[in-house]
Amino acid sequence: MNPEKSQRYILLDLFRFLLASLVVLYHYFFLSHIYKITNLESSPFQSLYICGYLGVHVFFIVSGFVILHTAQKRNWSEFVKARIVRLLPGIMIVSTLGFLFSMILPNVPHTYTVNFKDFVINFLGLSIFPKINSLVNIDFVDGAMWSLRYEIGFYIIITFILLFNKIKHINIFAYAWILLSVLRNEFSVPVINKIPVNLISADYAFFFTTGILIYLLKSKKYLENKFEYILNVIFLIISIIFSIKFVFVQMQSFNLNNFNQSSPYFAVFYFLILFILFLFSINLKVKLSKKYIEIISILGGASFILYLIHQAIGMRIIFYTSKTIDWNGYLTLSLFFSAVFVSVFLHLYAEKFLSKNIKSLLSYSFKNTKSATQKHIK
Repeated sequence: MNPEKSQRYILLDLFRFLLASLVVLYHYFFLSHIYKITNLESSPFQSLYICGYLGVHVFFIVSGFVILHTAQKRNWSEFVKARIVRLLPGIMIVSTLGFLFSMILPNVPHTYTVNFKDFVINFLGLSIFPKINSLVNIDFVDGAMWSLRYEIGFYIIITFILLFNKIKHINIFAYAWILLSVLRNEFSVPVINKIPVNLISADYAFFFTTGILIYLLKSKKYLENKFEYILNVIFLIISIIFSIKFVFVQMQSFNLNNFNQSSPYFAVFYFLILFILFLFSINLKVKLSKKYIEIISILGGASFILYLIHQAIGMRIIFYTSKTIDWNGYLTLSLFFSAVFVSVFLHLYAEKFLSKNIKSLLSYSFKNTKSATQKHIK
């Protein structure tokens, strides 16, 4: 590992773990009470977890930043291969565990009942593609997988940009994406409404574009003159404003449906705190020993597994034990730490193993495809 490289965004790994943790705490503390599984009406941790779902929103910002950082170093096929290697092992793990726990602990309210067909489609990573999902009529193995559909929509956009070798004009695409999303979300333009929402990630587009534009301002690689720099700042402000509006309106809708009791203003405050922490994580330079870098890297790597498995397993455990155990705040926090431990274990001994083998298989497949193409041309 290159020490300089490992130090560069090490705090971002820690921040990713924080975001995943907030989502887990939100589900274990708040949703378990809303779904009447526990009596956790209030606890000392309430202000921490009440808006923990916003960890997903901020993770979309992180994704916009990180994906652009990685995409500039790859062509389209390398990018696709890297995304498969990153996502598929975690999806395979959560699909297997979700299926097993659905069989062992069935009929839990607000979790998915997974049959064998659901398991196979999820295991292959196909459930995150809306068209396939609707064609075969299957369920996710875990509710947390909904966000992957928006990630996939974002990856498709970046893949096409790389395919046509236009990554140097990514700022133009970001501006167009913002305008397209404004026209769809704010004015409901009929022509734009026909575009599949997941393909352009319209509901969450402003979070992705915020990450992209922050990366552009930080790297200054694609901003060739002062005008482009100013234009980037203007669109970044627009993107942040609409992100805040989305957070505010979403919390209002939660309250209207008696789903959440937090103020929309507190939700915006919570989001801005996380956004500021994100800015710190990409700008704050820290010098850590190799040992601490390794620990933080492991936590960052395990955050995807933690995000995926916590609901399918943790909520089932809470439900099946809630009749005999009083799930107070401290006991629920113990379950959270157990989920972290399991996620780290799975990351080190299952996810990495699968990633290595999938990477080798894809490299072999891409190599053979390239050779066959060249032979055909000759």
